[in-house]
Amino acid sequence: YGPKEDVLVRRIGWMGDQLPSGKVVAVDWAYIFLHEQTRLMTEYDLGKGKILAIGAYLYYNQQNFNRAHLERFTNNVLDYLSGRPAESPVRYWDFSPTRVAEEPVTVEAGNMITQKPQLWELPETDLTLTAVAAEKNMWDVAGERMVILGKEPAGIDEIWAHPVMALRDYQATVRVAGETKKVPLSDLTAEISMRPEAFVRSYDVFGGELNEVITVHPTDGNAVIHYEYAGSKPIDLDISFKSNLRLMWPYSERVTGAILYQWDDRLNGWMIRDKSEEFAVVVGANVPVRNRTAQPDEGLMAFLNLGISLSPGTAADVVVGTSATGVAEAVSAYRRASMDAFKVYVAARDYASSLFNGKLAITGVDEEFNKGYRWALVGTDRFIVNTPGVGRSLVAGYATTAFGWDGAQKVNGRPGYAWYFGRDAVWSAFAMLGYGDFDRVRTILELFARYQDISGKIYHELTTSGIAHYDAADATPLYIVLAGKYLQQTGDLDFIRKEWPAIRKAIDFCFSTDTDGDHLIENTQQGHGWEEGGSLYVTHTTQYMVSCWAEALAQASYMAHHLNLKDLSGYYQEEAGIVLNALNEDFWNPETGFFNHGKFKDGTYLDEPSVMTAIPLHWGQIRDPKRAASVADQLASCHFTTDWGTRIVSDKASFFAPGGYHTGSVWPLFTGWAALGDYATGYFNQGYSKMMSNLLIYKHWSLGYVEEVLHGTEFKYFGVCRHQCWSETMVLQPAIDGMLGLKPDAMNDEVALRLNFPLDWDTVKVENIRVGDHIFRLEMNRRPDRTLVSVTRTDSDKVSEGGNKLKTSLYIPLLRGAKVSRVIANGNPVSQLNYVLWGRGVNWVDDLDSTINLEIFHTGGVSVLPQIHHPKPGDASTGLKIISEMKVGSDYQIVLEGISGTEGKIRILRPEGIEEHQVSFPESEETYSRLILSLPVEK
Repeated sequence: YGPKEDVLVRRIGWMGDQLPSGKVVAVDWAYIFLHEQTRLMTEYDLGKGKILAIGAYLYYNQQNFNRAHLERFTNNVLDYLSGRPAESPVRYWDFSPTRVAEEPVTVEAGNMITQKPQLWELPETDLTLTAVAAEKNMWDVAGERMVILGKEPAGIDEIWAHPVMALRDYQATVRVAGETKKVPLSDLTAEISMRPEAFVRSYDVFGGELNEVITVHPTDGNAVIHYEYAGSKPIDLDISFKSNLRLMWPYSERVTGAILYQWDDRLNGWMIRDKSEEFAVVVGANVPVRNRTAQPDEGLMAFLNLGISLSPGTAADVVVGTSATGVAEAVSAYRRASMDAFKVYVAARDYASSLFNGKLAITGVDEEFNKGYRWALVGTDRFIVNTPGVGRSLVAGYATTAFGWDGAQKVNGRPGYAWYFGRDAVWSAFAMLGYGDFDRVRTILELFARYQDISGKIYHELTTSGIAHYDAADATPLYIVLAGKYLQQTGDLDFIRKEWPAIRKAIDFCFSTDTDGDHLIENTQQGHGWEEGGSLYVTHTTQYMVSCWAEALAQASYMAHHLNLKDLSGYYQEEAGIVLNALNEDFWNPETGFFNHGKFKDGTYLDEPSVMTAIPLHWGQIRDPKRAASVADQLASCHFTTDWGTRIVSDKASFFAPGGYHTGSVWPLFTGWAALGDYATGYFNQGYSKMMSNLLIYKHWSLGYVEEVLHGTEFKYFGVCRHQCWSETMVLQPAIDGMLGLKPDAMNDEVALRLNFPLDWDTVKVENIRVGDHIFRLEMNRRPDRTLVSVTRTDSDKVSEGGNKLKTSLYIPLLRGAKVSRVIANGNPVSQLNYVLWGRGVNWVDDLDSTINLEIFHTGGVSVLPQIHHPKPGDASTGLKIISEMKVGSDYQIVLEGISGTEGKIRILRPEGIEEHQVSFPESEETYSRLILSLPVEK
């Protein structure tokens, strides 16, 4: 019920502790909260029929934004009462007293036959990251069914088997066998290593070494905590943990009903289940258990433990099997892992290795980039989650429930942001398209369509417990954009044709939100566009939404054209032009030299510059190059960009607060947007700097991963999630869309590559570039007097079998002012008529059937090299930013900005080599000063 004006409503139901004699079907729900003590829908049996008592919100004679939902609900009620079979299981709320007890369950388990635990040989890999454990640093390992979360020193904070928390508070103590003194592993100093397939700790215990390897199966519902001991005396490990089988938010912890547990000798483990026996976990060991105890814990939770022994040179495994579909499946998952625990590790290791097979990989001379790029691939893939009965897609971020909503709730059922999001999945999927994971993106699009609202709107949040919220305005246009870009990248027209009814419904919904006839979709009544609060969250429509809508219309036109819906394609293209006109003319503010952030209902504008303008830069929507440069210059400044990334607003904003979510903190997402905008505007030095600011975060805090949010004036983590999906992809997307400049058009067998690699990268290799069915690689080598580019199909057999050639456009930037003497293509000299000197480089177009070899001979030129900052936790930003650079006559001018009264260094590249220049920023009352460094193009 969504009244069009404020009204008082009557609610009749069973409130508080009052319970009906019938079955509770539904409770009150407002925004993202379930009010479980307000029971508004009850079912009663009467003879052969049923009665549904519905106590609120059935207003048929009032204006209602959700009228279609009311009618659908009414039809569903009548269908149910008439006996029509339901499409999903019938469930009722259970408000009987909760309990925690030891209680047997009958399940076919059989006797366990396990292999003797073996010592694991972990392969050497360049991606292994090592450190001494830090008290507050987090880690995670994840598969599609489970995520394990903890702090570096010891233990496991939580294990989630979507959609429930299977275990929490896993701890271990160690003692010399036969002695009484126990030492918690948390009291020892651990040396840790983060690997793509596992998290490893090493402890010095009683002069020996105890290794702990934590790994999870990539697709199955099981995990292993593996122990190996090398020492002179046998030791005992005592392991304790708790289980509450806490269902994912927005349900409360009490819906579990009961925690029932028992020891099973056949499994050599604890079996734990909820009242319904739908959610279950088995925890045991593949060695004899010395002792075991269990008891109810505070709240709806059981406290359990088990003890095992290790002789020198031996190993043992603690195995966890889980299920969201019944006790029998949890037992099966446990058995699959227990019979050979090493196979769980092997599956995780092989899966991690396979991540790089067939994925776009960029390898340059910068080893920091090479390793960070690959870790970003690993970190992104961690977020693919498969929830039984709900679906498979990307979740947004990982943290424990202690961090959800800033820890404001003691038990909140929110493991960070580990549920399905609309905008998060789309922005992340853009990178997945780029690196060639087409199947995953198709799955993401399918889940959007599966849970599309009857209005056509796409969900903002879909919890793994099965509750969808549609409170964001941007998810729907972004869904359309992703569908179009999927077609551009893959050429999979059959899939788009199948999904077109959902896509068309989403397009029509967007049109319906324009209530004032200005052709712009609106935030009013539709929810937040991106900002969810604060001073930026006040307008009728935002520039960000206008940009998303313009791109959605362009992509809708592209899809409709290839579906042979020519009239519809033309209409969408015409509307896109109208929206772009509004963006370019109505939102431009000549006083700020920036685009206004949002438009109010009265036609006035919120003029605060924000990083959101990087999005129309990225999508090429800003028509005037001077305006685009003005935006890029401001985003490059120290007021917006720190040494670790870009803020949402300038530090000059009246409401600037560096510790605020939407008021001045640094998000890797913002930094990635700004980098994409830089690359699209030709500011590739600034783009690389920002991309590297994101990439280098993986060395700190949550080792291997990129945080959700950083503080705006101090290099420290901030926010909810210590590992965020779109933070990872904002390493990858700027590298692929920006630095490689990949622009595919699979439907027309075309691709454009703008090779914006740092000019001091002498060599670069790019493998597995996919455009539709075309797969090719690129290699570039730079010498002082020439640049060589080779593009080679790795699927050339398809062309020989009659497949289409790929029309390939290559843009190769050179040093500023460099002179091209000749170009050789595939061994043949070409005249200037056949290539284009464009801007600061060479543009070449050719059909790729086997190989394109391009050799460009050049002399002279000069260019500044990117500034790469390496802040340490706790540092403030030191400044020194490259704002812009240009050739003016015979001079090369660089605009620099830094802290007033400070000095810095920049690197300049010429054919003869790299020069280092010291610069001094003038004293000023302002925090930052600018200077122009002028150098001759010809030395």
